[in-house]
Amino acid sequence: MTLLDAKDKIKRKLRVTSANSNFWSDDLIEDEINDSQDWLADLYNFSILEKSFSRSSISGQPYYGYPDVTNSPYAFKDDSISSLYVNGIPYSKFEYDDFKTFIQDPNNANNTSNKIFADYGRNIFIFPLITDSVSQISALGSIMPKTMTVDTDKTAFDGANKSFDRIIIKKALENLVVDDATRKDAPYFKTTAEQDALNLIKKYAGNKANKRKITPMFNNIDFIGNNYQNNNPGNFNNLI
Repeated sequence: MTLLDAKDKIKRKLRVTSANSNFWSDDLIEDEINDSQDWLADLYNFSILEKSFSRSSISGQPYYGYPDVTNSPYAFKDDSISSLYVNGIPYSKFEYDDFKTFIQDPNNANNTSNKIFADYGRNIFIFPLITDSVSQISALGSIMPKTMTVDTDKTAFDGANKSFDRIIIKKALENLVVDDATRKDAPYFKTTAEQDALNLIKKYAGNKANKRKITPMFNNIDFIGNNYQNNNPGNFNNLI
């Protein structure tokens, strides 16, 4: 769905005419569409929003920061890293408190067979420490949608289940009419947007739970998005 598609659908629902087009301005409608898209993306780490990023290790570095939005094609959501591989070897994800408890246990100090990571405060913590600067670290996380500014821009959910489009439209309509005392449909838009979002989350959560990983997720781990590369080492702000 393009920004223009979304605006046209909302205008038809609002019955925008030349007489009231100043009240329902394009700028206002666009703002609500973008806000609604962000709201939906915040609710759950939908698979369509997952992207990968990779970098080289730094010897003895205990954690690596998220990609800097100024250097990356994407802005990754907080606490959204779902998978991590080092040289193609998968690491198990721990909650941060459990991660700290594990690595502080003296019995685990030299236990390199348990390969784990935690995602906290826009940093990725890895154990055991990587002791070289040539290992390849690859991670999978969820991105935040880019703000749509021109009519041809597409939503981050474009090409996926049409339910995403309908939820964005309903949420935008809710926000647009909620303060209009003459409109009685705000509660309807609110209820249906939230219920549709909940149903969609249940569907995607069920699909993730039933999905079995037969092959490694990363066949070529030197990429982000469409072959985004930067050969400067550092934290994840310098990607490879």
